[in-house]
Amino acid sequence: SLYILALKNEPRFSDYMTAQMKKSEIIIDNAMKNGEIKKGISPSFIQRVLLDIWGRTSSLGSNNDDAKLKDLLEDIKTFKQLVKGEI
Repeated sequence: SLYILALKNEPRFSDYMTAQMKKSEIIIDNAMKNGEIKKGISPSFIQRVLLDIWGRTSSLGSNNDDAKLKDLLEDIKTFKQLVKGEI
């Protein structure tokens, strides 16, 4: 994917993404402390899922956009319910 190529070949992008991941760790930790995220869910799991969702947005703009967008929105909704402890 374009994301992986950029990480491997563009040091500025890699540095930027590393900084963003560190920021996301702080945000996730704070959300856990405030009870906004269900206890017992690994912060690294949350980061990986968010990266997956973000990476999948790059495929929008190609064929079958409606189906891809529907799947992506459904996954976001389910992920939110999971981390909030609603399911």
